[in-house]
Amino acid sequence: MTESAIDWDVDFEEFTGSTQNNESVEFARKRSGGIGASQIHAICTNRPDFSKVGELKSELKTLEISLKKKGVFDFFIKKIESTEIESQLKKAGALTDYRAAESKQRQLAAILNDSLPTGAKELAKRVAMERITGFCEESDVSFDSAATRWGKKYESEAVEELKKRYPDIELMYTGNEQQSFMLDDYAHVWATPDGVIYTSKFNASRNRIFAALDIKCPFNRANHWDNLQIPDWLSFMSLHPDYAYQGVCQMLATGANRFWFVSYDPRFPSPHNLIKHEFELNQADADFMRSRVAMFEAEVLAIMEKLAIC
Repeated sequence: MTESAIDWDVDFEEFTGSTQNNESVEFARKRSGGIGASQIHAICTNRPDFSKVGELKSELKTLEISLKKKGVFDFFIKKIESTEIESQLKKAGALTDYRAAESKQRQLAAILNDSLPTGAKELAKRVAMERITGFCEESDVSFDSAATRWGKKYESEAVEELKKRYPDIELMYTGNEQQSFMLDDYAHVWATPDGVIYTSKFNASRNRIFAALDIKCPFNRANHWDNLQIPDWLSFMSLHPDYAYQGVCQMLATGANRFWFVSYDPRFPSPHNLIKHEFELNQADADFMRSRVAMFEAEVLAIMEKLAIC
């Protein structure tokens, strides 16, 4: 029987249901009070478009020059608002520029005064409680599902297929030997990649990890199909922002400058059963994630301080 003709009439009873994983409970005990790479996306949503800062500053400066020439710049600086002022702005022919300058200033402030999204603040409360009590709530513990059970079943198969395709790599810390890496300067943030990759092609020694590995074995075949067609990092971040920030965290924690995203589905014929996307660390993404992690840590500490006072 050829690979493409394999009967994939799988007994899905093996993957259905929802049961608590005792290993995840034990993991929760050890990791309470922190966040893993898979949760990083929660604190990195609503990312401001920093690329617009230069353009907004330039436009605001042009408008300010116009207001100075029309003799109404002081109104803008002092934020004076009244019917009389509006009348003077109209008389000077400056009302349109004045309102445009206010708009540009608000847009610029929204970008530069970045803040945590609501979901991250809720997560900070949970993390603060965990640090105080030393354990997380039972409802916060991960549960197995059909999708996670499917992924666990085929992850080792994906690893073996990856080794066959790329024989020059040395793949370590996979399966039951996975290792957690703490994010430097943040002891409460860790990443547990599905493996780390060394390769003599890029490294003279094994002192430095070449790439962090994340393997997905989609339960839904349509997801693997989508993964096969990812052209670049921006598309990947658009399709899977959670996986993208997870990858950034894994790279920073392991010291790797590359991230391998692997999608594997044994129901597809070779070579389409496995796709490997290799992405380099983007410094802008790394800087943004670090700034949000710092905000998140400050939020957790602030909550703990309030609880200490009460």
